[in-house]
Amino acid sequence: MERLVYVVLFVGVFLTPFTSFRLGAVGPGEVLIFASALLHLLAVRGKLFLDQRLRSFVLFWFWFLSFSLLGLLYNTFALEPASGRPFTPAFDFFSYCFVLMTIVLFGSIMDRKVVRPQVFFKRLFVSWALAYTLLYITSFFTAAIFGFPLRYYQYFSPLVENVHQASSITCVMPFIMLYYVFQPGTLPTRFFFLVAALLFGKMAMDSGTTKALLGVVFGTGMAGYAFVAFRSQRYNRYIVNAALLCVTVAIMAPVAMLYREQIDHMASRFFMENDGSDAREALYSVGFKHGLKSLLVGYGPGSHAPYDGGFSDAHNTVLTILLQAGIFGVLQFVIFVIRILRMLSFDFALLGAVSAIGMYTLGGDILRRLPIWIILVGIVYLSRSHDVSRAQQDSI
Repeated sequence: MERLVYVVLFVGVFLTPFTSFRLGAVGPGEVLIFASALLHLLAVRGKLFLDQRLRSFVLFWFWFLSFSLLGLLYNTFALEPASGRPFTPAFDFFSYCFVLMTIVLFGSIMDRKVVRPQVFFKRLFVSWALAYTLLYITSFFTAAIFGFPLRYYQYFSPLVENVHQASSITCVMPFIMLYYVFQPGTLPTRFFFLVAALLFGKMAMDSGTTKALLGVVFGTGMAGYAFVAFRSQRYNRYIVNAALLCVTVAIMAPVAMLYREQIDHMASRFFMENDGSDAREALYSVGFKHGLKSLLVGYGPGSHAPYDGGFSDAHNTVLTILLQAGIFGVLQFVIFVIRILRMLSFDFALLGAVSAIGMYTLGGDILRRLPIWIILVGIVYLSRSHDVSRAQQDSI
């Protein structure tokens, strides 16, 4: 039974990025993940266990959902309601619950050691690499396969309804592949991961999205800095790396202040050039002001950024959390990010992957993006196993 749960979960997770297969909000990936959860409950007779490595994920989602429900009650009964549009609260809430369920399922299965998490995620990431590579090559010969799109005009958007559902993955995966390049393995295996890393980077660029471009650029910058500056094999590496980071900030801060006007001009120009019809500027400024009107607990799940006489998604993860769960929700997200960064090893490739996700978080909303949360869970497991292997090397 447990082996069946593993297979069903693996296939379901593999299919989650390909949203073109969905009927409405549900696709085969979601159905298989839910089926694996039911099978797992039967196998463990309803006794779920949680891998402590995923405790930070569960705590964030528990508190975020709790505050957002308080916001929904406040919005509905006290404001009658003052924000949101129909159906989006239910859609968001059940999407968030499904993400939380998937994380709990991962934690319970990995805690029972049916399969080592690093093995599960390596198989998953290799499978995605092969699938995306095949789809990318095919997209040069046809814009669709079996009626499902591979490109949106000239932009690479394989088997998705929205190009960001693909680009949010392809901008992170180069760093996941790069992680495996530097892990023990044969020369052909490392060459495969290197080629896959380069191809994923090209796919992200070919998606035509600014967030994917910034994710790759910023992720590469952070990975390069970590590769040069950070030390991962010393006993006191946390102190050493923190000191190096402080020294770097101390050196860069005066330079940034000296060229502040030029940096502000370049940043503003870049934002305006990539903000079609000034939509993002309007969403962010008006959405933030709207969030301040229900600062403590927000307005609950749903679309709450005022726009064009109605309400829209905020297209920014932090702003979405502020609007849906208030400042308490934002505080929980900050705590979650700090905990994740503390859990990460100082492997430069994994830091690059998290940095790419961070850039997408600022320019888009990842709360409903289940593949991003799956990748984050995988990064935590890879980081923990990486730290264990480093500790073993240091003790020799």
